[in-house]
Amino acid sequence: MITVLYVDDEPDLLEIGRLFLESSGDFHVDTETSARAALVALGQAHYDAIVSDYLMPEMDGISLLRQVRAQFPGIPFILYTGRGREEVVIEAINNGADSYLQKGGDPDLQFSDLAYKIRQAVRMRMAEQDLAESRDYLDHIFSSVRAGILVIDAATRRILDINPAAADLIGLPRDRILGEEGHRFIRPAGTGRSPIASPGQAVDNSERILYTADERSVPIISYVTPVMLSGTPCLLETFIDNTKRKQAELDLRKAYGELMKSEQSLRESEEQYRTLFDSANDAIFLVRDRKFVRCNRRTPEMFGCRDASDILGHSPEEFSPEFQPDGVSSAEKVAAKDRAVQAGTPLAFEWVHTRRDGTLFYTEVSLNGVEIGGKMYVQSIVRDISDRKRAEQAAALASRKLYMMNEFTRHEITNTITGLVGLVDMAYGMPAGAGRDQLNREIKGLILDIQKQVAFTKEYQEVGIREPRWQQVRGMIPLYSRPAIQVSPTLDGLEIYADPLVAKIFTYLAENVVRHGGRATRIGIGAARHGPGLKIVIADDGVGVPEDMKSTIFERKIGERKGMGLFMVREILGITGITIAETGTPGAGARFEIVVPEGGFRYGKNEKTSPAGGMPAPEIPTGTGNRS
Repeated sequence: MITVLYVDDEPDLLEIGRLFLESSGDFHVDTETSARAALVALGQAHYDAIVSDYLMPEMDGISLLRQVRAQFPGIPFILYTGRGREEVVIEAINNGADSYLQKGGDPDLQFSDLAYKIRQAVRMRMAEQDLAESRDYLDHIFSSVRAGILVIDAATRRILDINPAAADLIGLPRDRILGEEGHRFIRPAGTGRSPIASPGQAVDNSERILYTADERSVPIISYVTPVMLSGTPCLLETFIDNTKRKQAELDLRKAYGELMKSEQSLRESEEQYRTLFDSANDAIFLVRDRKFVRCNRRTPEMFGCRDASDILGHSPEEFSPEFQPDGVSSAEKVAAKDRAVQAGTPLAFEWVHTRRDGTLFYTEVSLNGVEIGGKMYVQSIVRDISDRKRAEQAAALASRKLYMMNEFTRHEITNTITGLVGLVDMAYGMPAGAGRDQLNREIKGLILDIQKQVAFTKEYQEVGIREPRWQQVRGMIPLYSRPAIQVSPTLDGLEIYADPLVAKIFTYLAENVVRHGGRATRIGIGAARHGPGLKIVIADDGVGVPEDMKSTIFERKIGERKGMGLFMVREILGITGITIAETGTPGAGARFEIVVPEGGFRYGKNEKTSPAGGMPAPEIPTGTGNRS
């Protein structure tokens, strides 16, 4: 229900207008016969729109408009008057009127046009308010993230924007930093080059130096990526203070070098060595013949074990997934690195480890060959860098979302509004009838498109905001769906490690069947092992997906209305490395395969994988099946 305040010094016209507007069922209308009475009413009640005559005693419609804009700037205002002079229209628009309508002609047509203008003005104000809230939300993220963020013009290399965390690290107010060259504050370690070599090159996890206002040099870890902001090529540089990590690394290496100078000095300083060894925040251990032979207290903590007895005598391969992110077997890579270290080559690299409960975590590993008591060992220092990886991924995700939301919002809503204005102009020039009614329906459709675009922007903001967690797959499946859903027993007890929004993907996929499945009557969902990972299959008996569309159905392209749900499915799954593809046969139904990587699924809280290997893939059910 839209509440309207209608102001006119002609009581009869007020009553006719009120009755006509309220007869549609969409409006509640209050009337006042003077502008001053209208201002009093505005102070006592909320109204969604104001309709006012121009010529009124004491205060005319333009004067009322100025008062409304000063006291209630967000209320749509429509000037509805018998005066049609061009200067009145210009003055009304200049003072913030949302629309103008001249009295005269057929009353039904006049008040229908007035009702339409009111609805249009209210909806436009609501859309503007939603967009403002979205911008405020992004500004809040930019201002509250604890990592430093700089936006740099790619052409001039000057700083266009900076968040509070970066300004605090530099030690200058924001207005003293904006416009300066990024090179003044951030440079690669040991060189004088600019923050990034070229606009098309991204620098990932690079060590750099931050020069502060008080001439201190602070080591940082920096990530730079090219983005487009308001049509301008820019560089988004995100960085974190690396001082403590660098200092800890230097201290540890210095202490280690002193301890390893000679076997005799090691024996004589056993107590000092053990204190350092056990108090280190990194996991430190010795390996011989591919078995743990000694470890510090941090090692079982890092690998999720009760104590050292769960570590010693075991192989490092037991605490790694079957494959590393590059697709190579962990066992093969461990053997190759062991041979290199035994040959006298120290190594430092990143590695994905597995805790006892099956969860994955990222580490930095340093390997050295050491001789103790005449025997050769591989000495390893392992540092958990999961927090840093998540920060880098979050920064990359935030950068991509800022870019995509800017592009989607600016292009799609601008294009839709352009079409909307064109249709409105056409409607002005058409007489009442089927033609103008069709234009009005098209105008309403475009307004609804804007609402959907704003809703999508809000929903997309939530992807990747919260930490991933273990979630039961069966509990994500909609309880009621048409077509009916049949669930395979292979989902019993199955949990996956994913973004909390993963609970929405089965609803999106079921809605996709409703929209595009044609004759689909049933949906089947089940799971099966897929190499070291797991495959979840969602299949229906509808018309399927044409071959030429399989590679595009998950895309969200500017200007298109299709694929929004499937785009969100892929984005939500991709946060934790889960992939989705459509593999069905055209004409025989759609088939979506969701592949969960090793370590990203389990059966029950204490099991890494299913107790039985070879789970069957789901079949399209022949009946309604059991639903839980």
